Amino acid sequence: MSEENIEDYVRTAVSEAYETIKKKRGEQFQDIDKTLAFIRDHAPKLAKAKAERIYLDNYKKSLFAILYGQAPGKTIPDRENWAYASEEYQKHLRALQIAIEQEETIKWQMTSAQLRCEVWRSEQANARFIDRSHQ
Repeated sequence: MSEENIEDYVRTAVSEAYETIKKKRGEQFQDIDKTLAFIRDHAPKLAKAKAERIYLDNYKKSLFAILYGQAPGKTIPDRENWAYASEEYQKHLRALQIAIEQEETIKWQMTSAQLRCEVWRSEQANARFIDRSHQ
């Protein structure tokens, strides 16, 4: 291949890549809109899940105190064991487990959406750089 043919080949390849990027950029606007809508729609769900988890975590102490007061044992270890082993306390722990799982699931979905936004921003910056290099 001659030097002129190589230059033509490179120009053609770069132009095709540029057109592909321009086309994808239009598709990405729809994608980023969906991502931003996801963040907007799920922010209240994350807040509610976090509030529920914090409430259950704090109520665990109160529940233990209530159960400890109801315990039939005479010694401190007997009363603690009874309170921790009670069905009510065990149900509360399962509810806390579910609340933590829900909060973490939504939190990581939100983190993923935020990262998609950051990737989109980087792609847009790269596309602007390519646009300037073709002017």
